[in-house]
Amino acid sequence: MAKLANVKVVNENKVEYNGFVYTLVTGDAKVEDIVKASEQELDVTEGAFYLVVDIDDDNDIVFKDNVDDSNYFNQGEHSVFRKSHAITTDKLTDAEGVVTITLPDGTKLEGTPSDLEKITRSMQKMQAEQVAMVEMPEEVVEVEDESEPVSERLQVGDYAKVITYDDNGQSKFGDIVKVTEDDKSNVPFDTKHLDGSYAGWHYENDLVRATEAEVKAATATKDEPLKIGYYAKIIQEGHENFGKVVKITNDNRDGQLYPYSTELLDGTFGDIHSGNHIVKATEAEVLEAKQALLKEGDFARVISNEATTEACGPHEFEVGNVLKLHEFDSEDNTFETRYLNGYTPDAEWVHRKDLEPLTKEEAEHIAREAEEEKKAEAEREKWAAIGREVGEIKKGDIVRTTSHCGSVNPVGTIGIARGDSTVDSCSTVALAGDSGNWSSVVLIVPVEQRFDTVG
Repeated sequence: MAKLANVKVVNENKVEYNGFVYTLVTGDAKVEDIVKASEQELDVTEGAFYLVVDIDDDNDIVFKDNVDDSNYFNQGEHSVFRKSHAITTDKLTDAEGVVTITLPDGTKLEGTPSDLEKITRSMQKMQAEQVAMVEMPEEVVEVEDESEPVSERLQVGDYAKVITYDDNGQSKFGDIVKVTEDDKSNVPFDTKHLDGSYAGWHYENDLVRATEAEVKAATATKDEPLKIGYYAKIIQEGHENFGKVVKITNDNRDGQLYPYSTELLDGTFGDIHSGNHIVKATEAEVLEAKQALLKEGDFARVISNEATTEACGPHEFEVGNVLKLHEFDSEDNTFETRYLNGYTPDAEWVHRKDLEPLTKEEAEHIAREAEEEKKAEAEREKWAAIGREVGEIKKGDIVRTTSHCGSVNPVGTIGIARGDSTVDSCSTVALAGDSGNWSSVVLIVPVEQRFDTVG
């Protein structure tokens, strides 16, 4: 099998897979162990888990990679997890294991360390209460009901606070996370950080519901001064650019009433502004402003399929594909697109909101590549017209020397190719006969078209 799916990372020393708990071990891996890839390789994903299917004669770890081919890890270079026990409904058993202690009277107790600690404390409390009852006169004591309502179980979408120091490798004590899945297992909660990054799986008692204040503090944007290169939004009412996103090109806060100089996203001059006339633009605001500038002939990167699907049905591209915008339909805000090689896709319409403009440097690079490919295609067609690969020289061709590289024939010498070769290296019969005459050449007349060879 390829990389394993549905592996739960309980913590850095323990994972769950296929109904069993696997624990981190030292030493060499064995068959049926799980190995965590420590680095990215061909057809191997860093951080992914793979099942050991064999140990070869060189003691290398054999596993199936992402394309289901046999691949190899060196022993000792990757984390190895070994099957410990079946997953139970008792998360403490899975997390801590089972131990046995013997009481002074010879009674043996078996359970997890946490269970036994609770039992021991309860027994000590009972003993203390019994002593107190013997020593103190009996009296009636009124006890108020101080019980608190049991906290409702976390639900998908809830915000929670991590209260365990048992690092799962994705989050740490005190982090505020969002519950994204509850599979009702002994490690039920899959989570993500508030910035969208992965926060890992958690036991139920690893998390408590986050307060509104904790969530607000975690999501509050930190104030920071605007800097050159930052994007800002104009909030000065009545200004001609009110609501527009601009780029800060100058910052002269030392004694200037209007320290910030800006330019519009089309590159034209914006204006000068005081600090209370602009605020830092969000990533979403910057993207929307850049998308509004897209036009026919531009290159753009696909970032989604959502808006296109809603407007006219899904497009056929993968996120990250770069396209050329061929024609714009203002009625549904979509572009008819082309592949970079000019081919028309089967589902060619893409909504503006599903596209991201390329940077100026990216667009220039792609334009250069497209122009180079256009020239290369023209060259291939020219050579194909005479039935040859690009640069192919045949015996008897008439050629001209372009770079003699030590040849006795100077640049510009016209001669005849002695044998089949290429334009980069051709032996030319010209001024000095058949020796010492290898050079770069250009084809003047193919041998098939020489009049003196006809008939």
